[in-house]
Amino acid sequence: MPTTTLTITGMQSDDCLRTVMNAIQDLPCIGYVDISTATGEATDPAEVSAVRDATRLPVLVGSGVSLSNLADYAEADALIVGSSVKQHGLWSNPLDGARIAALVRAFRTLPPKAAR
Repeated sequence: MPTTTLTITGMQSDDCLRTVMNAIQDLPCIGYVDISTATGEATDPAEVSAVRDATRLPVLVGSGVSLSNLADYAEADALIVGSSVKQHGLWSNPLDGARIAALVRAFRTLPPKAAR
């Protein structure tokens, strides 16, 4: 069975880590999980490209996606956005409707993905 590698950032406490690990522990395709305490730190686009080239499984980017670097992750199948759409870009703040709308508008301008 093919496996998936996950990189998870933004863990603020042991409780956060426990919650994430409990949520994914029974997924049959998880082969590796990389966890960081940094939040909002951009994922290296070269890593996304390397993973994309190495697998036919969906590739998700879940750290550091923002309006300014959205196009860098066009090879990803999905984006997980957090602190960049919060007020003042802080993970603990409420969502910011203007930031969300701007990100959605930018996403809609990306070229369609080619079939794999």
